[in-house]
Amino acid sequence: MTSAHIGVTVGRRLLAAESGQRQDAVFACPVDYCREIERAGAIPLLIPPWPQTGALIAEAARALAERMNGLLLTGGGDVDPVLFGEEPHPRIGVIDAQRDATEIALIHAAMERGLPVLAICRGIQVLNVALGGGLIQHLDSARQGAICHNQPGPATAPFHTIQIEPDTILARVMGEGEHRVNSTHHQALDGPAAGLIVSARACDGVIEAVESLEGAPIVGVQFHPERMAPDDSACRALFEWLVRESRIRATRG
Repeated sequence: MTSAHIGVTVGRRLLAAESGQRQDAVFACPVDYCREIERAGAIPLLIPPWPQTGALIAEAARALAERMNGLLLTGGGDVDPVLFGEEPHPRIGVIDAQRDATEIALIHAAMERGLPVLAICRGIQVLNVALGGGLIQHLDSARQGAICHNQPGPATAPFHTIQIEPDTILARVMGEGEHRVNSTHHQALDGPAAGLIVSARACDGVIEAVESLEGAPIVGVQFHPERMAPDDSACRALFEWLVRESRIRATRG
């Protein structure tokens, strides 16, 4: 069987340091993502943020896209609101402009090559922004009557329900109708970008999943399937879908 290589985006954080010592920035990616990619039978390729800008970052993304068969956009901090034409909300989190630029370039490069993309939490948000859409910067202040989307308990457990639309990729992968998912976000899509459709919502109307209408197969989810996958076959199925679609591209060369 042909091995698929899937690019997995990586964030960065500061290592805790003793008082008076320098804090070192390190690249970081929760192992859950790679565990599920490997369990489904593919090889994860970790992609950190790049320092390049403009044409250089686009060139680097295209070169890397030629060496991978699929793309996984992982969770992390907030997307810079300047990218969708807004000033930062007072509750905005940590911004990483290099990560934003890297992931946006990778999204466009993957789509040019027709590679499958699975975008998780921050991933669905940067996907929407990359395609010209916007975000709700802070749900609590923007949507009256919104349910809690930042669960207080462990994110390995389901927290609220979503409704998956019929006749969608997500319905074929996870099953249509009601599912219970975890929830650890304070931002959300304010509508699907051009070329995307909504495939799931929470009971308060917040977008929980989008997918591509045509071209490269793309699925974005606002929840964290990698955290629930060990005990949830529907969440595991998302990674199996990504690996299956990536293998199709790998066999084509």
